[in-house]
Amino acid sequence: MPRGTAFGTEAVPKVSSNLAGQPVPTNDWWSTLVWTTANSTPHGWPFYAYPMSFRSRPDGLAVELTVPTAGPRQYKQPMSEAFPIVVGVQGLGTSESLVHDFTDWTVTAAWFEGGHNFTATIGMGMPFVYFEKGSSETAVVKVNFGSQVTVNGNVILIENNMNGADYAVYGPAGSTWSGNGGEYTSTLNGKNYWSMALLPSGVAPATAAADWAQYAMVFPGNTEANYSYNPSTGEVTTDFLVTPDVKEGTNSTVLQGALPHQWGNLASSSAQPGTYTHPSVRGDIKFIAANSFSTSRTFYGILPTLPDVADYSDSFDRSELFSLIDGQKNSVLQAYTDSYNDGKLMNRLAQMVRIADQIGHTEARDQMLATMKARLE
Repeated sequence: MPRGTAFGTEAVPKVSSNLAGQPVPTNDWWSTLVWTTANSTPHGWPFYAYPMSFRSRPDGLAVELTVPTAGPRQYKQPMSEAFPIVVGVQGLGTSESLVHDFTDWTVTAAWFEGGHNFTATIGMGMPFVYFEKGSSETAVVKVNFGSQVTVNGNVILIENNMNGADYAVYGPAGSTWSGNGGEYTSTLNGKNYWSMALLPSGVAPATAAADWAQYAMVFPGNTEANYSYNPSTGEVTTDFLVTPDVKEGTNSTVLQGALPHQWGNLASSSAQPGTYTHPSVRGDIKFIAANSFSTSRTFYGILPTLPDVADYSDSFDRSELFSLIDGQKNSVLQAYTDSYNDGKLMNRLAQMVRIADQIGHTEARDQMLATMKARLE
C-alpha cells in the first residue's frame, strides 16, 4: 500500500497492527515516524526528545546528544550523519520503521520486517530509552564514534561519545555483552528487554551509571497528563503521571526528566528533582525519580489582539496603524501548498482583521474576511 509519497495523494500512517484503525497524532515531536514523503526516506527525519536526538535506520535506532546550533540565525536542530550509536538486533535491515504505540509523552517505534522483532520506547525529557526484542533475537549496540567503552557484566559504559556525551547500556541481571570492532552483542540471559541512558553532566560517568542502574528496568507503561483549573484563583494544576512497567528487580520508580517550564513551576506538593541535570537546547533537564509530578501556574488570560490605546507607548500613532492595515487589505493567499503554511498565512490575515475592526477600517476588514472565507470554502 502506498504511504502517501506524492503531493495530493492519500497519506497512510506508518503504524503497526497494534494501532490499526486508530487515530494517530501527526503534529507531535515524533511525527516523522508516522509519515514518508517524496523527498524523505522510508525511515523519516530526525526527531527530538530532549536532551537526545533520534533517527530511525534500517538497522535500528540512532541516538545522539542534541546540542545548540552553530550560528544565531540557524533554526534547524542538529543531528549528524555519523550516527554515533545505533541500537537494534542482529541482522536487522528493514525498509521502514512503524509506530507501534504512543502515550501522552512517549512513543514506541517498531522494526518488524524479515522475521525480526525490535521496539524502542522514547519519552520526552526522559534520560532512558527502553528496548524490547523477540525471544530468539540478539541485542546489538553499535558504537560508531570514537569513545572509551568499558564492559562490566551486564553494563556497557560509553564515555566521551559525540558532543561529549556519556551513556550506559543496561542488560538484564545475569546478562553479558561481547564486543568486536565497536559492535556489542548480548542474548540478554534469555530475556527480551534492555535499556540505555544518557548520563547526567558534571558527574563521573561510572558513578552515575551505577546510581541509575536501579531505574534501568522500570519501563514507562503509560504516561498521562491531566490538568484542573480553579477559576476563583486562576490556578492551573497539571499532573504528569507514569504507570511503571517493572521488568525485573524491586524498584518500581521511573526516572523522569522535567523541562525548564515544568521544573520552574513545580507545585509545592510535587515530587522534586534530585541533583542530577543535563543541558539541552531547551535549557537544563532536571531528573525526578517519581512516578508523578505536578506543576502549578496562575493563568491571567490572553488578549488575542492588543487594545487600540496609547497607554504604554508615547509613539503610538493610530493613523500610522490605519495606513499599515490599508497597505495590506489587498493581500491574497498564495496557491495552495499545505495546511501548515496555509494556516500561517490565514492566521496573519485573521490578526489584521481584528486590528482593522478595532480601528474602524471596515473596508480592509471586510476585504480580508472575504479572502479568508473564499479559501476556507
